[in-house]
Amino acid sequence: MTIPTWRYLLELVRYKPVFYLTNGLLASGLYYFFLLVPGLIIRQIFDIITVKTSAGLNVWTLLALLVGSAIAQQTFLLIGVTADGVFRMYVATLLRKHLLTHIWERPAAQALPSSSGEAIANHTYVN
Repeated sequence: MTIPTWRYLLELVRYKPVFYLTNGLLASGLYYFFLLVPGLIIRQIFDIITVKTSAGLNVWTLLALLVGSAIAQQTFLLIGVTADGVFRMYVATLLRKHLLTHIWERPAAQALPSSSGEAIANHTYVN
């Protein structure tokens, strides 16, 4: 019995949801958001230099925001990469567990009748 891809992915997400959400939010969401922030700050700096100033902002405030956004961007990148690595290790461990469980269910000294991918897909429970 094989399962559809969407269900297989759903079970992988359910296996370690915290790592999946952390990876998705930090590595993809916040990291790419902070890639946009320096451009917005630099635009504001050029507006100030060309005398199109907004109330309350000066060049030094914007430079501090630029440095702060770069630090935040690198922090979220580090957290996201770490969460991604941990999540991938958990998923790899789960796949190996399913493969070995499927092999151990076979009588002694018999080879698998199918590929290792089919053996993983046919073993659908998640612990």
